[in-house]
Amino acid sequence: MAKALGGDFKRIYIRLEGHCVGERDIVELRDAPDAVAEALKAACLEADAAVKPVGDAAPKD
Repeated sequence: MAKALGGDFKRIYIRLEGHCVGERDIVELRDAPDAVAEALKAACLEADAAVKPVGDAAPKD
């Protein structure tokens, strides 16, 4: 991914599944893509959990 962005960018803003998961340095994407992917996935899961109810949160009649 970092290679495709070329040398014009130093940082990118990342959104996954509609959640802002932060900004990352291009160099970080190039040097440790697997670690960055894991961190982004974790941030996305945390953001998703924050907006979705856990279990059966629907009111019962």
